[in-house]
Amino acid sequence: MAVSGYAALLMTNSKLQPNLSKRFFAAFFDYGIFYIVTFWYTYQFGSLDFEGSYSVHGLKTLPIIIFWFIYFPVIESFNGFTLGKKLFGLRVIRDDGHLGVDFSRTFKRHILDFFEVLSFGIIALITVKHSKTHQRAGDMWAGSRVIGGEKCICLECFTSLNLSHNETLKGEFECPNCGQQNKLD
Repeated sequence: MAVSGYAALLMTNSKLQPNLSKRFFAAFFDYGIFYIVTFWYTYQFGSLDFEGSYSVHGLKTLPIIIFWFIYFPVIESFNGFTLGKKLFGLRVIRDDGHLGVDFSRTFKRHILDFFEVLSFGIIALITVKHSKTHQRAGDMWAGSRVIGGEKCICLECFTSLNLSHNETLKGEFECPNCGQQNKLD
């Protein structure tokens, strides 16, 4: 069985650094959409309480859960990305470097979002920065990772670059500054 460029890179090279700002803004965008839809739904279908705020209870919470379920695990299992990840050039792949992320993996990786959001992303930041393969806790549990925007340096002209997820998967890139072909191994 042939090993993909990214899988080979994981085994041999730790010089790639994740683009944390892209990952942060993609998550911020995705959860921004989720919270806007949730607040709109709560305002439209919720009950006004004695403090003047709206809330939903019981079966009325089901559409919020269904929206989360469809937006995060379902869409990501079909595409390998959510709208935020697509906007910022990121993609979810399996640990072994293959593109096919199935539903069980995407569901597992997003179950832990609740704890990471409650910690304002601190848990995710710590695990991404300190794990060898730059995974957050949900990715470690699911056997997945997010790629795209990794920072590296051209070995010819020493230009600092951000790789696309396709370049990361291939395990090579062409420097736009000097035209040198670089292998990530």
